[in-house]
Amino acid sequence: DEAVQIYTEQYWNKVKADELPECLRCVVFDMAVNHGPLNAGKILQRALNQANDGSGSDALKVDGKVGPITVAEAQKKVRALGAKPVLKLVVDERKEFYEDIIENDETQEKWRKGWMNRANWFMENAHRLIPPEENAPKPDDAPVKKPAHKKIAATKIPGSAKA
Repeated sequence: DEAVQIYTEQYWNKVKADELPECLRCVVFDMAVNHGPLNAGKILQRALNQANDGSGSDALKVDGKVGPITVAEAQKKVRALGAKPVLKLVVDERKEFYEDIIENDETQEKWRKGWMNRANWFMENAHRLIPPEENAPKPDDAPVKKPAHKKIAATKIPGSAKA
């Protein structure tokens, strides 16, 4: 009970995980536990800034504070681009975070494989992390079909008066 309370208050709530798109909740929570909530927020914000949804919106301030603006931007990016591409951007940004640690302290190289496995797990398990509604095609993405009725009406049916 104490561990649940600590993880909930110190990590899950600090990164507003309940408010994030479902596809990002686990990875952002894991980053909060592994890197601290502030670094998790920065990784998320940098990843969202990398997501080009064509909106031309201003880039998020990378301050690590996951607040209503970051949450809204995450929701908007998932709606515009889809869950898996946004999840991939977060995972890739996390890998960059690990690479920066190693670049700044070569003694950390011994952890690279484990860190990369940890980051890659989220993409390997995306099918379990992304709910169907976040993967559903958006109405604008629906294929446009030509009405079939004109083609059907023009078709001659053997044995009919129109044949």
